[in-house]
Amino acid sequence: MNIDYIEDFIKVAECQSLNQASDLLNISTPALSKRIKHIENYFECDLFYRTSRGIFLTKNGEIVLEKLLIVRQNLKNLKSQIFESINSNIRLGLLPSFSLYKLENSQKKMLNNNIEIKIENNTQILLEHLYNGDIDVIIGDITSNESQKLFYKYIYSEDYMIVYSKNSRLIDNDSIDVDTLKNYKIFVLPPPLAILWPL
Repeated sequence: MNIDYIEDFIKVAECQSLNQASDLLNISTPALSKRIKHIENYFECDLFYRTSRGIFLTKNGEIVLEKLLIVRQNLKNLKSQIFESINSNIRLGLLPSFSLYKLENSQKKMLNNNIEIKIENNTQILLEHLYNGDIDVIIGDITSNESQKLFYKYIYSEDYMIVYSKNSRLIDNDSIDVDTLKNYKIFVLPPPLAILWPL
């Protein structure tokens, strides 16, 4: 018997309607009816009887339902247990511009652990992975993010660098302040600045 059919059986038993159960399971009613028939063939007996008012469990169906509820819970528990053992590693999302050498001194212990790394081109994509649960932590520039659902921890900062051509009038200045730069068209690329942990 297909393991997915367990949920199908339970849902039909709860709804007492193939149509309602198929809507909730997002499959067609004929497909669900076929799955229920597969389950009955597996147990070699009728598990439901059908009337104009709906579909109801037989005595054997009630026994099967009781045991399948236990099986479903055991499968959920097993999945959680396996998930925890697999995900004891940190799943880290990074921008391509970030180098792990920046963490070597302050986070040496973290680097010695197993880390799965996912690299994306922008922080917004990393945030989507974080919200979806695909990664645990991201390192990126989150200065424009105002989410209250995230915990932010600054792990390092970088100075901005101004690059201009040798023909620029700025070359004659010994030092350049922000007020001077206001008179020029400049393009700013922010470095990755922060680490995010979900609450």
